Amino acid sequence: SGAPFSGSVSYTLIVNAPNITISPTTLPPGQVGVAYTLVSLSATGGAAPYSYKVSAGSLPAGLSMSAGGLFSGTPTAGGSFTLTVTATDAGNFTGSQTFSITVSAPTITIVPGALPAGQVQVGYSQTLNASGGTAPYSFQLTGGLPAGLSFNAATGTFSGTPTAGGSFPIAVSVTDSSTGAGPYTSSANYTLAVNPGTALLSFAAVSPHTYGDPPFTVSASSASTGAITYSIVSGEATINSTSGLVTLLGAGQVTIEATQAATASYNSTIA
Repeated sequence: SGAPFSGSVSYTLIVNAPNITISPTTLPPGQVGVAYTLVSLSATGGAAPYSYKVSAGSLPAGLSMSAGGLFSGTPTAGGSFTLTVTATDAGNFTGSQTFSITVSAPTITIVPGALPAGQVQVGYSQTLNASGGTAPYSFQLTGGLPAGLSFNAATGTFSGTPTAGGSFPIAVSVTDSSTGAGPYTSSANYTLAVNPGTALLSFAAVSPHTYGDPPFTVSASSASTGAITYSIVSGEATINSTSGLVTLLGAGQVTIEATQAATASYNSTIA
């Protein structure tokens, strides 16, 4: 009697969140000033598609990560950087992975490797360029330049007109604009050679003289400090080779020659 009979029971169905994992579990190192190896993250355990974001910590300056999990860029900061990346699946479930990226110091190079030679009394210009770090760069000079030349630390440019010859050892250091463990510095040693110039040797004006006048002095000069010697090329006269004192021996035309010895800065010259 009373059939059929029925009964009921209540259930609670627990649906656990998926275990979302991110791979790879480590990131390759980078170097300041060098494009980072392209790394793309992938996730499993949830429902595709996945999106990614940096949820804690930070990437080194110069690097970025897209929502698709792709790392790219050129680091401008050195050091060790810890960050956490969170992946979110289509069901809005998440999984996280902590990474450490080590960014090493750059290899900064300065070009050219050698400075071209200059010449006394000839304009000189040479610019140094740096690469391998983070621009902009600043330069610093150690050592003495030849008189007449200067160095612009902001642009790395030598310029001017040298007035002294010789060989000048100098060192130039360059510092980049990296952050983090930077900035970084590199240096290069140079020898700047300045070849002798040719001085313009000229006589002071000589007024006409009459045979029978007392001895008189002629003089020549130039930018060089080399010793000057005098001689008679032609004509009726004698001259003191050191003082330039001329004694007339007859009427007519006298041609006088001045010769200046070479120095470290100037070649020998004749007028």
